Amino acid sequence: MTTCFATFDQNKRNYKAGESVRGQFVLTTTTDKPVHAVYIQLRGEGIVFVNEYRNVPMKSGIEKIVDSRVNIIEGTSLAAGTYTIPFDFLIPDNVPTSCFFDLGIIKYSVVLVIDRPWKFDKEFEELITVRGCYDLSKYPELLVPIENEVIKSFCCWPCASAPIILSLRMPISGYVPGETINCIISIDNQAVGNDLVNVQLSLIQIVKFASILSDARTVIRTRKAIICSNLLADRVNRLSKKFINGTLVVPDTVHSSRERHIIRIQYLVLLSMAFGYFHPNCVIEVPIVIGTEPLIPNLNDDLASATEITQWIPQTPDTPAGATTPSAPCFDDSGKSKHAKYLYSVY
Repeated sequence: MTTCFATFDQNKRNYKAGESVRGQFVLTTTTDKPVHAVYIQLRGEGIVFVNEYRNVPMKSGIEKIVDSRVNIIEGTSLAAGTYTIPFDFLIPDNVPTSCFFDLGIIKYSVVLVIDRPWKFDKEFEELITVRGCYDLSKYPELLVPIENEVIKSFCCWPCASAPIILSLRMPISGYVPGETINCIISIDNQAVGNDLVNVQLSLIQIVKFASILSDARTVIRTRKAIICSNLLADRVNRLSKKFINGTLVVPDTVHSSRERHIIRIQYLVLLSMAFGYFHPNCVIEVPIVIGTEPLIPNLNDDLASATEITQWIPQTPDTPAGATTPSAPCFDDSGKSKHAKYLYSVY
């Protein structure tokens, strides 16, 4: 009989990229075992699960992110007894964050492997959580204000209505968890017969899963989820104009992928509103980056961007005093929101 367990220094199982994973395995065997080798690995891998509902057979995608190995015993046998085997691995600084989704996972573990002749290897695996590093200060282009505008008319020529002009503007496009996303929304409803209702600002998570079909073609599956949202206005009347300050607070555990991996996570801010029962909703999307190190130190304490927003918005009777931000959703240790609502899946 063979048993094994691992202990980590300071009982630590959550690490950042660039940190060391230290601890020890305690291996006990009651009889002599023939072995080729005994070694310890630091494994990091991305796995995309098979989609069983496609007409074309699909293989699961697997990406090796980390594969460090240290040999402990090399020989023909492992004598009975108890062995205390220390380990010390350095996590690379460019690895992605651990994540768990229904279509795939990125996971990290420390594994003790007994390589046995004429048998499957026996493995003892201990999972750890790794948080990737994404220093936004290295990307000054994120300091440039970003804006998107949509002009929409109802019906078509010669019956087209007057235009509705919508714009969404943000002073920067890079944030870290805990920071506030300040948005400036301009709504100019020149339509005669249509009010705009349910003006809502949302933070959207986009996760892309790459896998390979049986004919060697690569397929990308995409999932979108609402991380948090804020209802800014119930109604914008016809032939009226409104300026709104909208805010969203970045939850503690969301993150963007810094490099392209088999699972890639991105974020965008989405402004949506309804035009009525017989017209599709209008949406404006602005991509943002969520990192681990701030673009500007103490961004929430810096009043420069807030002053810019205050001066930009005209003070009209319809301008609201401000919007409140709902509390961030609850997240589990894997980094996945427990309350995230999946919008749809694209194959």
